[in-house]
Amino acid sequence: MKMTIDGVDIHFEAFGNGEPILCLHGWNEDGSVFKSKAYKALLKDCQVYAIDLPGFGKSGGLEHYSFPCLNELLERFAAYIGLEDFQLLGQCMGGILALDYAIRHPERVRKLVLVETMIYFPAWLNLLLIKHLNSWVLKWMLKRKLGLRLLELHPAFKNSRRDKRLSAMLEKVDIAQSIEYIRLMKRYSRYDHIERSKNLKMPVTIITTVNTFRQVKKTAEDLSRVLENVRRFTVPGKNHLIYVD
Repeated sequence: MKMTIDGVDIHFEAFGNGEPILCLHGWNEDGSVFKSKAYKALLKDCQVYAIDLPGFGKSGGLEHYSFPCLNELLERFAAYIGLEDFQLLGQCMGGILALDYAIRHPERVRKLVLVETMIYFPAWLNLLLIKHLNSWVLKWMLKRKLGLRLLELHPAFKNSRRDKRLSAMLEKVDIAQSIEYIRLMKRYSRYDHIERSKNLKMPVTIITTVNTFRQVKKTAEDLSRVLENVRRFTVPGKNHLIYVD
C-alpha cells in the first residue's frame, strides 16, 4: 500500500490484529523487518503499520531531511489511516525518530517502544560524512561481500550477511539518501536528548540485545534513569540486527 505526501510516495504495510502501532525501521532497512520472527512475537497482539521511511524500501526520497519534516510525515500518515493516538515503535535510527516524535507530540503516543536505539552518534560514522569519500565507502560496505564480512567482525553484526532479508534490503539502498540520514543523526546527537525526555509520561519500553553497541547500552541506561514510566529488557542470543533469524 502507499500514500502520497507532497508528491512523494510513502509505502507501508498493515498486518496483524489488536492495538494500532506504527513501526519505524532502522538505517538502510525497510518495513519488512517487522515481519521477522522476533517482531512477530513482540507484536503479536498489535495491528502493525510498517512504514518504509522516505528514501528506503519502496518509498520515494526527500530533497531535504529534518526532524520537523519527518514528524509531519508521521502526523499525516496517522491522519491517513484514521488514528488519533497510537503506539509507536522505532528500531535503531527509527528509534531516534520515534523518540523525537514522542517528545514533540506526547498527546499522540500511547506507548513508546525503543529497540536497539542509540541517541549518541558513533565516531566511526563520521567517516561517512567526508565529502567524496563517503559514497565510495558506504557502497563498498553495503554492497560488497568483503565489506559485509568485515562488518561481521563486530559482535553486533554477527551472521548478518547470511540473512536474505538484509541482503535484499542492502541491494536496494540509495547511497545518497542513506548519507542524508547520517547527517540527520549527526544533527540529532547535538540535542540534549536526556533533558528533552524528562517530561515523557507515557509508558516506555526499551529493548536491547546482548551483543550490541556501547552507544545503545548507554542510551538505554541514561533514558531509564530519567523516565518515570519505563521498562527495560535485554534479549538473549541476538545482536543489533534483532530481526535476523
